[in-house]
Amino acid sequence: METYDAFQYVVKKQWEDVLSCYYIVHGAAEVTYDMRATSSRTVYQPNIIYSHGTGEYLGIVSSEDRTEDIAPPATVYTKEFCEFLRIDRDKFHRICERFKSILLMEIRRYVFGKSAILAKVSREVREKILPLIQKEEYSPNKTILHQDEVSEYLYFIISGRCQLCREVYIPEAQKTVTFYVACKEPDEMFGVEGVLDNDPSFNSVITTSPTIVYRVPRIAFDIVNKESLSKIIAKHRDEEVEDADLMDRGYFNSMWKNYKHSKVSEALKENGKMKYMCKDGPSHVAERPPSALEQHKENMYRFIQKGAEYEPYRVRSAIQRPKSGHKLPNRPQTVANVNITDNGADEEESCSSDEETEQSQLITKDLAKTLDSFYAKLQGNEEDMLKALDENSELGKHLRKAWETPGTDQKDKDGFMENGVLATMESDDIVRKAMAMADKKATRQKKRSSIEEEEWNTVLHAENKNAKFMAAANNMRVKMLRKKMEDLHKRRVIMFEKPTKPSKDWSSQRS
Repeated sequence: METYDAFQYVVKKQWEDVLSCYYIVHGAAEVTYDMRATSSRTVYQPNIIYSHGTGEYLGIVSSEDRTEDIAPPATVYTKEFCEFLRIDRDKFHRICERFKSILLMEIRRYVFGKSAILAKVSREVREKILPLIQKEEYSPNKTILHQDEVSEYLYFIISGRCQLCREVYIPEAQKTVTFYVACKEPDEMFGVEGVLDNDPSFNSVITTSPTIVYRVPRIAFDIVNKESLSKIIAKHRDEEVEDADLMDRGYFNSMWKNYKHSKVSEALKENGKMKYMCKDGPSHVAERPPSALEQHKENMYRFIQKGAEYEPYRVRSAIQRPKSGHKLPNRPQTVANVNITDNGADEEESCSSDEETEQSQLITKDLAKTLDSFYAKLQGNEEDMLKALDENSELGKHLRKAWETPGTDQKDKDGFMENGVLATMESDDIVRKAMAMADKKATRQKKRSSIEEEEWNTVLHAENKNAKFMAAANNMRVKMLRKKMEDLHKRRVIMFEKPTKPSKDWSSQRS
């Protein structure tokens, strides 16, 4: 620390060629700069007086090299009482060069001895990239590399520890979750995807302790044989975790948290201590339908339990679509506008069975008109009629179907006979019968759609049903596993309690 009164010149020392670097702790000064120092960077103009105040440097020095120093001051004239912090220029650079040599030796020992990855690179390549390697130190909880950031360096951990984290959006929970992916120990690397593939970083790298790393810039791969160095680095790179696996993990964690919240709230409500619940309700999580693999496993468990009589597990859609002619789906209904009937399931089953048995007997209006025109041509000609019945065409098939249609007690109602329908019916009767069949089918479809509309087919009911089924399946699996464990325990107890009998040979030898 040096102090000067007002209106004094700061002179250089006897051993100095140029003025040292000064930091103004207090005061103000007028400075001109030496433009003859060609080894320094020139940022000031000659023959100009610059005013500097507290907190400024005069001719700042650089730790990189002497050529990076700012031009030293030629004259320093104080305008008031000043306090300067003097930095000897030559001494500063000698200390920096000494530390550089020590650092270079440390990096050389790591590159040529301790590094298991770089040891497989040829010595010539290591000598070329050695001057480019830089040392960095980080404090705990410091983010070295952010997710989706393209890294310009390849990092090697010398000491400390780093953890890899990735943020993934969970669509079912509608939130972004941070996952712990892996932990990096000394002599491991990261930032490979940015250097080799020029891709953004898959993870964020965060230090968990004081960490020292060596970083190799991307330009080092351009000055050496890039293929040989890249192959060795790519051989030791880690496999990335799939986003689908992380999304599954986040989904199941969200479901588990909601389950715990519901159980805790139920317990507090029963004990009358609901006021201690810090969270009003769990976050909404849309439940996934079981995958094909899960359905296959469930069917295998059912087959093991019930044999060939098992009922295959099928996922029922939350929105029931009526099997009518139109393609517009029904809106999911709520409990408020639904009336439940006890015999709804039985009526639906009867309607579906009747529809399947009589679907083959129904004829359309177009087919009835075709039969009408055909019958008008063959009216009174029985031989042509029989020949048409024997033909293998579509018309002959429907004629035989109409001929073989069984009669019912509808003689008075519809005017149809039990047998010989086409032989005795007029063309108007055929059309009337077809229209009656079509009306009957429409009535049954309307009745079936009304039954389907009476069901509770909301998304919540479907999810609740699937949840109950999965809980029952899990209970069944637990029972099977518990039974196997009990059998195994019994066998082990019997085996240990069974006395060991000495052999005859051993007893004879002892005697």
